[in-house]
Amino acid sequence: ERIIFNKSDFPHSSSFNFIRPERFSSDNTIFVTLLQAESDPGGAIGLYQIDFKSREIKEIIYIVNNEYPFSSIHLQPSAQYAYYIHDGKKTLTQINIATSEKEDIYSSLPEGYQLVFQPDEKTIVFNPLFDFGQAIQVFDIQTKTIKIIPVISGQFQAISSDKNYLIYSKYSEKPGDTKSSDVDHINAMEKKIQITEYHILDVKTGKDNLIFTNKMVLSDSGDYVSLDGKEYSFVGLISPENK
Repeated sequence: ERIIFNKSDFPHSSSFNFIRPERFSSDNTIFVTLLQAESDPGGAIGLYQIDFKSREIKEIIYIVNNEYPFSSIHLQPSAQYAYYIHDGKKTLTQINIATSEKEDIYSSLPEGYQLVFQPDEKTIVFNPLFDFGQAIQVFDIQTKTIKIIPVISGQFQAISSDKNYLIYSKYSEKPGDTKSSDVDHINAMEKKIQITEYHILDVKTGKDNLIFTNKMVLSDSGDYVSLDGKEYSFVGLISPENK
């Protein structure tokens, strides 16, 4: 069966020009985000739940004159709760999808921080985007408490479910030994090596261990490629025993 929904089927349809599917739910519904424009953070934004069986469209949240990028509404993987930021980027509100009940769960969001929602659906990491001299803050949704992580001189990657271990990466560059074959390239005199170190930090003791190092060389085309021809990516938290 083919099911078609038009923009006019949604509440406040005149406010929107763009629709983005979020995720399917086990109860035969789909969640979608509607935006004035994908690249316009100043327009309206809304989160909607569509029931395929009844054809009902439920409005979860609708914000006019949205102050933030379209990713500011976060829907949990389980689709039990959604979150959005408002009040001058200071207040974080939780919405119960089933009951539509709203609760302001935090009202002092730090400025210049990115909110990283964790897979356990119990934790939000407040991650400083540009200032590595600022401490990472870990917010427990259930207890509404903040845990301050010691300052790390790198980029946050992951935190364990018990909040006792944190993974972060450190980036640096150094001149390489291999000369570039492209004399017109900006790095023609000497190629650069990008070094990425992945560390695991014991939050309780402050002990910091280097897990592994990835080295990439800047190619003639200007892209970084691994020295051994392999591709690397960080996919999760490695325990100290298995590092």
